[in-house]
Amino acid sequence: MTQITRCPNCSTSFRVTDDQLAAHQGKVRCGRCSFVFNARDFLQRVEKAEATEKAQESIAPQGNTEKPAKAIPIETIIHATQVAPSSAPLNPPQAEPAPAVELATQTTEKPAERKNERDLQRALARLIKKTQRPKTRKVRKPSRHTIAVREENLPSDANTTAALRQPSEIDTEAEYRPILDDSDDLFLPPKRSRWAWLWSLGSLLLLLALLAQLAFNFRLELSQEFPALRSKWQAVCVHLKCEMPLPRQADLLRSEWSELTYIPDHPTLIQVKATLRNLAPFEQALPKLELTLTDENERVVAKKVFLAKEYLAQTEAGQQAILPNDELHAFLQLDLGNLNSTGYSLYWFYD
Repeated sequence: MTQITRCPNCSTSFRVTDDQLAAHQGKVRCGRCSFVFNARDFLQRVEKAEATEKAQESIAPQGNTEKPAKAIPIETIIHATQVAPSSAPLNPPQAEPAPAVELATQTTEKPAERKNERDLQRALARLIKKTQRPKTRKVRKPSRHTIAVREENLPSDANTTAALRQPSEIDTEAEYRPILDDSDDLFLPPKRSRWAWLWSLGSLLLLLALLAQLAFNFRLELSQEFPALRSKWQAVCVHLKCEMPLPRQADLLRSEWSELTYIPDHPTLIQVKATLRNLAPFEQALPKLELTLTDENERVVAKKVFLAKEYLAQTEAGQQAILPNDELHAFLQLDLGNLNSTGYSLYWFYD
């Protein structure tokens, strides 16, 4: 039975028979590159090979009148490469090389096309080196059909030097990172909208509105820290119909002087006089006055709270506030009746 095998070194296909495969345990020598391999590992279907040969014949130029080289039978190649048994030395005497057989390959390329392809590959490699960083090349795993072949002829030093001087072809299978990955689009800067300035303007307006609301809610505290703003807030409250009350900080009020006396010829009538000073740098509301009467044993016999309109002296009856660093005068006349009081105390406060 005739079968077709392919040389793994030069990809040349040729026919073999079962007798030829059984002669040397399937090992044959390629007629083109003299490479020894096991033909059973690279067998192909006859139908596929025949179709390939027919396709090659159909694309061959009609003007070519040269006769093909005479094919040498495969038996001569097999007999020329006698495989030594396992007990033979590692380097047996080399047999005379069989004449190379010119077999047709599946595809043929023109020299001009090969040169253009090599130039294109070199240009692509230079572009990749300029635009991309060097990347460690991954080591490819050997194929399971790889055959270990003993080296019969070592190249001479002259051949090695000449081979090194020749420009090496570019490895088209070299891995490189493309200029843009699929994930790079995720990190592209977003396109700036032409309406972005509207968002900035809206944010600024909202910030100003927030500041205005805070200033309105804390207008009393701001007027205490900045007394010059009080008149402006009063004008605003006239339009907004809001209140602008006077500050009420009792800790900034100090009683300067006070006196309790009995009216002559009226043993049940007493007079209370007092002076109050505003220590704040701003005007404050009029406080309330609490009067406490005690007896000889410091026991409370009477206590009463007076409003500003009740304790203000006649000279200050129309006063509405205590000016900064100013004094307020109080005057009271009271009828004790049956109460016997020898002491008193005054307390100024706000609600």
